[in-house]
Amino acid sequence: MMNSESKLVQTASALILAMFTIAATLTVTSIAAHAQEKTIASAKAGSSLIRLTNEDGKFAAGENHFCVVFQTIDLGSSGNFSEVTVDFVLLVGRIREKPITAHLVPAVTDRYCGQVNLGLQYYHPSSYQALVHYADRNGKKRSARLSFAVK
Repeated sequence: MMNSESKLVQTASALILAMFTIAATLTVTSIAAHAQEKTIASAKAGSSLIRLTNEDGKFAAGENHFCVVFQTIDLGSSGNFSEVTVDFVLLVGRIREKPITAHLVPAVTDRYCGQVNLGLQYYHPSSYQALVHYADRNGKKRSARLSFAVK
């Protein structure tokens, strides 16, 4: 009986060690992947900095993967943002085209990722505004405007 309990404890210990190793590896990989992203546009909103990022640091015609990263200026707190969406609006002179809405999903704390298809670009460069809509930690709906160009 003692021998089987000993083997069970050894097996359980090995599994727990393996789980911690995998979790640590995934965390380091995730942090390294986020560190490689470049900022496309940013804006200060209250006590937060809102950044629009992706791997290239720019948007292109067609399908684009991107993230919205919230950074609180007060380093000791997390923003606890929710209900994050982004409306992409093509600007043609004084005309604002119909927005393309992208719904984002949480990736990690204060980081939301999604995709948007900006379609064909008929103007070079094309000017866009990204309207980031979100709810802050108190549930108050807020938005921030970020500008960028697609070349």
